[in-house]
Amino acid sequence: MTSIGLLGTIDAGKTATFVLFMDYVKKTGHKIIQGNPGGIAQNMTLTVDFIRFTWKGQMHTLYGTGGHKKQITEYYRKYVLNTAEQFLVIIDLGEPLKAQLDFFEQLMPLSTQAVTVNYNKWDLPRAKENFGNYEPMVNEFLQQHSLRIAEQFLTVAVRKKPYQVENENCVRSILRMCEPRAEDPFKIWEL
Repeated sequence: MTSIGLLGTIDAGKTATFVLFMDYVKKTGHKIIQGNPGGIAQNMTLTVDFIRFTWKGQMHTLYGTGGHKKQITEYYRKYVLNTAEQFLVIIDLGEPLKAQLDFFEQLMPLSTQAVTVNYNKWDLPRAKENFGNYEPMVNEFLQQHSLRIAEQFLTVAVRKKPYQVENENCVRSILRMCEPRAEDPFKIWEL
């Protein structure tokens, strides 16, 4: 069983990624055992979204945390930080990076050696330019905290036809963390 926590600032795309993933699991015939998807509002997480789901015969848990600074949100975020074994870090390509890194700084240290990074909102006009600037700074930040990037993906966490690959990358980034890692924990596995 793998437990995965989604981490990111407010409006980075955590809940949208969570919902895209949940829809995919349902469509492929895998089971969602239990959960609280969508929190209070379907487009915003104030506490924690979670589902337990099966994938290739194994049960896994996905936690989506809120990016708010409300006390209840921070309480559940701490729970996820202490419970999850792997983390998907979502970087918002439409927002300044410094505030996002400040947010992640408060979450350190993570209980893992590697994270997966989604650079979300690839569909925005300045996304390519921001990605070119953000990627080296995110890598440096994670290295300073003794974290390696297992994989990184360009994503669009809302359904848009010209961005089908980036939509699928939201799902792919989570499923890759569910795959058994026999020899090399950083080997890229095909879906």
